[in-house]
Amino acid sequence: SDHEIPAKFHEKLIKTGIPYLHVVHIHPKGFARYGFWKKLFKFKKEHPHIRIAVVSKYLKRKVFEHFGYDADYVIPLTFDEGLGKANFVESPLSEVAYVGRITQLKNSHHLIDWLKDSSYNLHIMGDRWSNVASIRTRELTWQQTPFPKNVIHEGQLTQNELRHRLKNKLCLISPLPTETFSLTAFGAQKLGVPVVSVQKEPNEAINEYMIEGTTGFTVLLQPKERLQNIGPRVIEAIEKCKGLDRKFIFEYFDKKYSSERYVSNIYKKLRMCEKSSNDLTGVWA
Repeated sequence: SDHEIPAKFHEKLIKTGIPYLHVVHIHPKGFARYGFWKKLFKFKKEHPHIRIAVVSKYLKRKVFEHFGYDADYVIPLTFDEGLGKANFVESPLSEVAYVGRITQLKNSHHLIDWLKDSSYNLHIMGDRWSNVASIRTRELTWQQTPFPKNVIHEGQLTQNELRHRLKNKLCLISPLPTETFSLTAFGAQKLGVPVVSVQKEPNEAINEYMIEGTTGFTVLLQPKERLQNIGPRVIEAIEKCKGLDRKFIFEYFDKKYSSERYVSNIYKKLRMCEKSSNDLTGVWA
């Protein structure tokens, strides 16, 4: 999935008529994202043989609401390569995890503040924001502040390292209430790890795949509620994760979101590409 158009869209290849499936995960809300989608649809109009897919039914609905464009839907697949029952951990550590860019934009500072006086260690996996030219002085100051003692910064990890670090955690926390779709949250549940998700509305993207009270818990923000005040509810949701059946979570996601279903869905999208009248399409197929 890409945030940039057209630099990463391989225009030279597309203009020859070769089929192209572009998977996107970002919400069309906001000026910059709105501009991205408008440019993407303009590109689609100029080159009808390309396909645009999104990772979530929620995002598919939002794109249609904003633009009237019916994007394709792709079943998300993550942490699947080589995954088997031997990777499943029945007795998790009393630790929680966050995966993503460590910046105030992602609410990392709120997450650290919620847990700093708790009994939990927080493992944060990702890079601290380093593009100094584009951030505010306040965030720059925060970036240079040492983490509390209960925060373990593991840096950016490969997918394989991430899978093995995440599988033994009590839960994964997604602290961003505007998250369009979190591949990490989905991937955690495929490992049998429940998710604590902060959301503004009950039908946000993460909740499409999460079974509330069974594979995770939602901390739902009330109107005008400030993030810095929800720490106790986040801790309460973490505590509830101790009672979840991790074996059920693992087996449910392993069966329902298998690699076979994902591959079948991708091939379906590619066959749609092949219907183009361009002669080069047949050669590619």
